[in-house]
Amino acid sequence: MVSDDALNILSLNTKSATDKKFSLAADDALKILGRISKKDQTLMGIPSPKNLIIQRLAVGPPSIRPSIQMPGMHRSEDDLTYCYQAILRTNILLKQNIDRGANQTTVNEMRHMLQYYVATLMDNDIAGQPTHK
Repeated sequence: MVSDDALNILSLNTKSATDKKFSLAADDALKILGRISKKDQTLMGIPSPKNLIIQRLAVGPPSIRPSIQMPGMHRSEDDLTYCYQAILRTNILLKQNIDRGANQTTVNEMRHMLQYYVATLMDNDIAGQPTHK
């Protein structure tokens, strides 16, 4: 089940009396997808469900994201380069927070921010999300 903000994966616990929803982290979803048998993968028509979670991000070469000439002889990077930079900065900051033993709330916020930047790199018009500029 995907939440209203299109970035969170929510799991519905139907075994409890209250049917609680809880957010499922990408690494937890990856573990779950990794346990799907080959037979079930074939039935679902998905050859490798683990590939549904982005684990590595290909970066396009500068030739497809050239600098832009601004008035007054200033050069500026294009939007894709800014997105890649935001992803790298956030990923580095997330790793530093995890290594320092930051509290779970901080780590979750950083993960959500990283997920937002990757999602807006793929599609900057995600319903319910502000566009990244």
